[in-house]
Amino acid sequence: MEVKSCIGRSKDSVVHSNSRIRHEKRIFSQNGKAFTLIELLVVMGIIAILAGLLLPALSNAKAAARKIKCLSQIKQLGLATQLYRNDSAGYFPTRADGITELDGITEQSWPGSLFSYFQSTNLLLCPSDKHNKLIGEQVNVADRVSRSYLLNGWNDHYLARLKRNYSLASISGKSFHESAVRNPSETITFGEKRENTRAFYMDFLEGYGNDIREVEHARHSPSSGSKKSGSSVYAFTDGSARALGFGKSFKPVNFWATESIWRTNTAIFVIEN
Repeated sequence: MEVKSCIGRSKDSVVHSNSRIRHEKRIFSQNGKAFTLIELLVVMGIIAILAGLLLPALSNAKAAARKIKCLSQIKQLGLATQLYRNDSAGYFPTRADGITELDGITEQSWPGSLFSYFQSTNLLLCPSDKHNKLIGEQVNVADRVSRSYLLNGWNDHYLARLKRNYSLASISGKSFHESAVRNPSETITFGEKRENTRAFYMDFLEGYGNDIREVEHARHSPSSGSKKSGSSVYAFTDGSARALGFGKSFKPVNFWATESIWRTNTAIFVIEN
């Protein structure tokens, strides 16, 4: 009798368990039904809206990070010139293109001259200058790698001293002395150049002027809006570095000039977008 009773209870347990499973299946079937097409489209629409809101913010954050990196790079280049000047009686690197012989010697251009002070060619390419693939023909590696920056050519200084004898050829091989800079915190040493150009120096008295042809005035632009709402980074002779808005390195004050007459008369230049 006890055995039958146990068997009976066991059968009852199995029946109860099967009934519970069927009940849970019914609940799952009712609560776990698939999305309708309309519900799916609504969800996709919400995801698209969120992506549209977040992606520009992420893009702007990446652009801001690249700008900070470029600012750090150009500041290090500015500090490299300070160290060089300390070791060279106050003179900047000799003006040279790294290819042309001067008195039988092929002088390095400023990247080669300063390399021992900044020690990495990676420092010469701004991450925002991502399409720049131009490589030079110079012997020195630092002179020929892809480069985002250019050094002040100090044209107005040489023009004031050479007068009618002034030309770009006449200043080749010359070295500029820091004593000629009257406003170090407001005089640019390095700026950003347009990608895939060969310029080593910013010569605003060359042709129409390198302010139009060579200088990049807005490498760091917002993801939306015109280029004129952007900015570029600059290193100043006192060792500081900062960003300036589109065209602000020339207007209302020409921060590339050392002579008073040239610092305030460049409003005639039209910097194109």
